[in-house]
Amino acid sequence: MAKLFTGHDPNHIHAVLGFLSLLHLMFRLAQFASTGRLFPSEEPLAVSLACLGVHVLLHSSSFLLPLPARRNFRSPMIWPEFRAHNAVFSIRQCIGTGVALCTEAALRQVTAPGGASSWMPSVLGASPAMVLQCASALVRLAVVLAAAQLAAEVTRKMGNSEHRTTNAMPYPATASATDVQNTKVFYRQCQFHATTLALVGSSDFAFLPLYGLESAPFMMTLVRKGLASSLGYHAVYSTGLIIPYLVFTAAKKLEMVSLSLNGNLARMARVKGGHSHNAIWPAILLCHTVVTSALAATPTGAKVLLNLAHLATFIVTVQHFWEAKWMLLPTTKQEKDCNPAQGEEATAQQQDTKENHHAERQNQLAPANTNKKREQHKQQSNKQALLISTDPIVAFGVVALFGAIGTGIALDSRRIAGDL
Repeated sequence: MAKLFTGHDPNHIHAVLGFLSLLHLMFRLAQFASTGRLFPSEEPLAVSLACLGVHVLLHSSSFLLPLPARRNFRSPMIWPEFRAHNAVFSIRQCIGTGVALCTEAALRQVTAPGGASSWMPSVLGASPAMVLQCASALVRLAVVLAAAQLAAEVTRKMGNSEHRTTNAMPYPATASATDVQNTKVFYRQCQFHATTLALVGSSDFAFLPLYGLESAPFMMTLVRKGLASSLGYHAVYSTGLIIPYLVFTAAKKLEMVSLSLNGNLARMARVKGGHSHNAIWPAILLCHTVVTSALAATPTGAKVLLNLAHLATFIVTVQHFWEAKWMLLPTTKQEKDCNPAQGEEATAQQQDTKENHHAERQNQLAPANTNKKREQHKQQSNKQALLISTDPIVAFGVVALFGAIGTGIALDSRRIAGDL
């Protein structure tokens, strides 16, 4: 545990916030298993918002820590562009969840008998509930568009248009070109679904992408500390990304139909159509409004579509588990991490990696006691060799754990609904 702390973290503020965030993520899954909701309506709004505030503070405090200026293309480690992107997208999810929580709490009040007239009159003939929903939608749309603009600005100032954050991520040698391509497609799909959830998802669903968003920097930290390899990173990160789909499968809520449809539409419009974010997300908001209104007007058709969406989500989940089987393949000490997208830049980046590691050792180790430093480096190499050999076991354990959690969630939610 001592290796997870650094002298660059004043009073271990970032470490404590990270621990609290991890506890909160686990607590919400347990909450869902017991009540069928990540944020039950009985929970005080102030408590829910305070919990979200911990995640916002976590990503804000990450900027207190120094990072190597250059990206390491040989191992998944945090670099400035990734840190900024991750903070933007995570805070986007927190704000989207917070707005959804406030809207849901206000709707419960205005829909109660006599609850609206005392503090919120109708506007232009629209009911208070409609006014609340429209205001919430506009705020969340502004947040999504602002996050997209901030991310683009981060890429322009810190990044590389050819080697983007996800598509240039290092992969272990055990991953074939097909495995890498399938994993990249899944990662890209999750990015568009995460934005869709931040825009139009309920508070429960808008929160779910944080499992993937916050598992990535945590695993990158472990890689930098020598406690994980790229194989372990991809296994845990993929598990964090698959959690929303497990919850979708268990919850079986009507909004799944619109969320699944619009997430895929956004991906096609951006990846294949090349349309801008400013055009895509307002269109998705409008499409979501139309779809949900149509579903509300046709209960029978809504039930059929819900079953189809539930089946599609289940198929996507099983498909990803099947495509991720390469993460369970054994590796050896001689097999180094590779990046198929890197191509001829490997030689140049090796020198950059050496410079980054040298700078870190200079900051963390005293200039004296050279023999002691060599012994520590030797011990670290031995630990890394053991780690690489046990990564598949860790990956299998993580996948099996969340698979069991997902199964338990599904059974318990059915019990709550009276289906079992």
